[in-house]
Amino acid sequence: MKIRVVTVLFANKISVREIPYFRGSIIQLADGDEHFHNHTENGFAYSYPLIQYKCLNGMAAVIGINDAGDILERMFTPSDCFLCQWGKRRVNMKVNSVNTEVCDVEVSESPRVYVMESWLPINQRNYPEYRSLISLRQRIEMLEKILVGNILSFAKGLHLFFNAQVECEIMRMEKTKTISYKGVELTGFSVTFCTNVVLPDNIGLGKSASVNHGVIKQIR
Repeated sequence: MKIRVVTVLFANKISVREIPYFRGSIIQLADGDEHFHNHTENGFAYSYPLIQYKCLNGMAAVIGINDAGDILERMFTPSDCFLCQWGKRRVNMKVNSVNTEVCDVEVSESPRVYVMESWLPINQRNYPEYRSLISLRQRIEMLEKILVGNILSFAKGLHLFFNAQVECEIMRMEKTKTISYKGVELTGFSVTFCTNVVLPDNIGLGKSASVNHGVIKQIR
């Protein structure tokens, strides 16, 4: 099934630690539209985030999927400028480009290979199980199951359903690092994996996908 991914790329450099400030400035600009903060009147919305805030090649970016992408196209045009506050830094934001890509998200006969940065598969709930596993192979198998679940959650959030079983294999796992998120220390992974699902570049998978975690890019 086809999905539309709209990417608004800014001419402003951004560090990973500034992304929450960048997110806050865009939410303010959007006048509280719930697509931008993934909250409802009843609290946090646990559905897949359709608007995500990124650092792409060192530059600030926001992406929107399907209807959320339509909102971004109405909000931004190239060369738009506006002032915002990133912590202690006042930034004159400038839109560099607004690009739309259409991707067929589907199960493919030929596996696709992706790199994924700053993925957060381990949380306080599943950490004891992960820690109890003795071999690296067992741990990778657990991470592969979590990755399959992340892809299915992405599809469910877009009302997509696959006609075959989703498969994932982690081909390489870089050194892990500790990432602080909302005062909680989480284990972040950078991995190379293959899957039988076609996925669009730059979307996030897993926990905190809206703020530059689990960002994927296909190796072509």
